[in-house]
Amino acid sequence: MSEGGRTSGKNSSGEFDIKRIDTRGMVCPYPSFEAVRALSAALPGELIEILTDNEESALKSVPTVLGVRNVKCLVEAKEGYWVIRFSK
Repeated sequence: MSEGGRTSGKNSSGEFDIKRIDTRGMVCPYPSFEAVRALSAALPGELIEILTDNEESALKSVPTVLGVRNVKCLVEAKEGYWVIRFSK
């Protein structure tokens, strides 16, 4: 399924695909809003990736809003953007 920069669903073995939300080009705090929205809509165990090119969002805002909700995340730097991974 793909809608507005989002992709998700179950694969052929019944496991969740990664829900990927591309927020590149969005300024802080919008990537954080998208992370919270994705977390709220996710099923237990569903993996979520937020792509952002906003340093403040990647290194501070998104990890903080997830941490408040007791969700740990992994932030990986790529060339020109970051990938923030977490699950519900």
